[in-house]
Amino acid sequence: MSDIVSVDSRTVFEGNYEIMIQDIKNSDGSVSTLKYLKRYIGSEAIVHLPNQVTVMRRAFENNCTITKLIIPPVIDIDEEAFTNCNNLQSIFCENGVVNSLTIGDSAFQSCKSLKEIEFPVEGYVKIGEDAFSGCENLRELDLPKSIFSVGEGAFSLCFNLNKIEVEGDNTQIADDCFKYCNRINTLL
Repeated sequence: MSDIVSVDSRTVFEGNYEIMIQDIKNSDGSVSTLKYLKRYIGSEAIVHLPNQVTVMRRAFENNCTITKLIIPPVIDIDEEAFTNCNNLQSIFCENGVVNSLTIGDSAFQSCKSLKEIEFPVEGYVKIGEDAFSGCENLRELDLPKSIFSVGEGAFSLCFNLNKIEVEGDNTQIADDCFKYCNRINTLL
């Protein structure tokens, strides 16, 4: 195991994104590069996130222009990254050779227009606490076998949620994941 010798950080603009890049130099001479999406500065209705980044806390908070979000195969979404994006209607996760998606606590909380979420069918997906809490227009939810864990309250207060399909045998679903979702009539 090598020790970190230095960290160089810089901020760049890539399209509609403000990105912080960190180059981490290790004692063995190797360099690791990490990318953090700090802020969205665009106005498009359809947003395709860059691959292999961490979307930082509140990067898209209160954005009212996005209606569709396309998530690449390898990405981390920090807590509260998309909170209160009230016009966001659909989230589509691309499938790749390697799928690794972490959705932080409250990442999409109170996205009131959200109707559709399509998770990758293969790979590893972790959904944090209250991640989709308060997404009032979500009616159906398919949790494919890629879903490893779903945090407490992840889909709480999704008042219109009435159908849930869980495909994975080993999916860990926390207590109160669907708290106050009183219209659920189908659980497969």
